[in-house]
Amino acid sequence: MAQGYADLDAPHFHYEMSAVPGLPRRWRGPIPDFDRPFFACLGAAQTFGRFCKRPFPEQCGDLLGVPALNLGHGGIGPGFFLDPAFRRVLERAELVVVQMLSGRSASNSEFLNENGGAFGRRLRDGNEMRFEKFLQEEFDDRPTEELLRIVEETRQRFTVQMKSLVRSIQAPTILLWISEQPPRTEDDISRFWKLMGRFPHLVNRTMVDEIAAEADALVECSSDEHVPQKLWPGTESIDGAVAEEGFLWNRYYPPPQHHDEIAAALAPVCAKLLGRNT
Repeated sequence: MAQGYADLDAPHFHYEMSAVPGLPRRWRGPIPDFDRPFFACLGAAQTFGRFCKRPFPEQCGDLLGVPALNLGHGGIGPGFFLDPAFRRVLERAELVVVQMLSGRSASNSEFLNENGGAFGRRLRDGNEMRFEKFLQEEFDDRPTEELLRIVEETRQRFTVQMKSLVRSIQAPTILLWISEQPPRTEDDISRFWKLMGRFPHLVNRTMVDEIAAEADALVECSSDEHVPQKLWPGTESIDGAVAEEGFLWNRYYPPPQHHDEIAAALAPVCAKLLGRNT
């Protein structure tokens, strides 16, 4: 999705899409010199910084005086980053920030997700679909106890993958929560969208605490201020932005002001683990 963002958002945003030696796909630049100190940020579109000229990895790098490798890519989960190619790159990083990813990226006994993304295959009929469509149909058709069983299976497998990802990193590691709201403490199954929750979907406080125990620090950044973000003139919606009143509006991704807040909260924790001053 990263290159897709670049194509959709040009010429309003220039993401400096570049190849990273040893890694698949293209990533948001600037790419640091791997022969000099750098830190890495793994995550989804929130780390990538869609609709933001200076996302938090870049801002945090400026505050630390250490450049960031932005490994943010939309629509992926921890399974994607378990590819050994990422481990080889991250072995050279002084510190790694791991964004809490979406719980929709894991498999369960009814749905197979093989690539750690937003799409998978429903096992009973082999249909390919987004996880949201799968769970919506389960929500409509299943008794509550069966639905919650599927949700719990998905959460358990996701938690195992996130913990494996954090454990695989040799450098000091920070788990980063980015959302419009704090981690939930209980489920609301009155509506499908309430069960899914906002990004990172399906992830609750228990999961956050369990995964954070594998990291060196946890930073939580929750805010729904400055939403929606007014973008550029347009009369047709695009993936990720809604057309209203002659403009496109971002109602999903963190707006630039939220990136400023994330960088401000993250930099001191990074500095402490790196033994630096900000």
